[in-house]
Order: sequence, then structure tokens, then C-alpha cells
Amino acid sequence: MIKLLIFCLILLFSFTSKGLYYPTHLPTLIEKSNIIVHGRIISVGEMTFKILALKKIKCFLKSDTIIIQKYIDWTCASRYQKYQLGQEAIYFLEINSKNKLETMGAANEGELVVKSDTAYVYSHDSRTFESNIYPFISDFQKYIKASLKTTISGIKLYLDNLDGINREIYRKGPGQVAYQYSSIDRLPYNFFLNIVIDQKRRGFA
Repeated sequence: MIKLLIFCLILLFSFTSKGLYYPTHLPTLIEKSNIIVHGRIISVGEMTFKILALKKIKCFLKSDTIIIQKYIDWTCASRYQKYQLGQEAIYFLEINSKNKLETMGAANEGELVVKSDTAYVYSHDSRTFESNIYPFISDFQKYIKASLKTTISGIKLYLDNLDGINREIYRKGPGQVAYQYSSIDRLPYNFFLNIVIDQKRRGFA
């Protein structure tokens, strides 16, 4: 009876979840997003919210206001808070099958929380970069703090130098990470860029 109950629960979960969840890391967010903006929420609807683009980082839109589909919580992931006016983030957006904009990632990784000119980056490995728990985001997940200015300039540096970064990291052949590189060293130092390149070097892309 207990085995049957466990089997039923597993079966139920397999139908209610969004399938096997793989986190979307920074290199993929930056490279694959259609739009990257730092924005502030100015209105909240039933299924969408609207942001004012405070800084366009990678954007083809002329308007400074952008309507985005709300992230829908599911079994294994939920947004850090309810949508509220004034919340800020760096949004990594993609165009979905209905030609609407939505944040990237099954766990809403495409919304990098910004508060008081500081960006909070999810820590996949707390041993590499100093990270802490910030209760306004999560009571158990750790985040790395980076200044908003550093984060935006780091994204731009990554995009502007992507070909060179890829050549250095993958120069040993597809899928093989090179830990000794040269041209990357000549890029201006940027803390956020270091996080992105670390994920790229470890194959998180």
C-alpha cells in the first residue's frame, strides 16, 4: 500500500512539474536573450507586468516601456516575491511561441534582482565567490552581491568580446575548457565578468 502511494505521488509530480529542471546560467542568459534591460516595474496586471527601461543593455525596442509575461510559479520554483510597483531587476528576456516577451529560465533566472544599486547573482558554487543569504530574496539560497554599474558594464564587456572569449575558452576543442588563456586577461577587470567567465569555463553555458 505504501509503495503504491509513493508511486502515485511520483506519477502525479511527473505530470504537474515542468519536466526535468536545468538552471539557466549567466553565459546562456546573456548570449541567448533577445533583450537585456535594467528596469523598474511601473504597473502590474493579471498576466503581465510593465517595466520602465532605465538602461538598455541589449535591446531592439525603441519604447522605454516594456510589457512582460508574468512568471508562473510551479512545483520546484517560485518568484522571490509577488510582483510589486517599484521592484527593479536586470531582465533577460526572450520572445516566446506566442510572440510575447518573458523572462528566461524555468526558475525565472532571467530576472536578476536589483536593490539599492546592487545586483544579486544566484550562487551556484559558494566556494568560488563570497555569497550570503538575503532574506528578502530567499531564506536558504545564497547570492553574490555586485554593484549595478559593475554588472551592467560586465554584461557589455562579455557581449563585446564574446568571440575572443569563446576562442580562448574552447581553443582545445569543442567542450574542452582551457584554464590558461591570454586575451581574456587583457580585458578590463570586472567582478561580474569574472563570475560569467567562471561559469563559462566550467561548462555552465
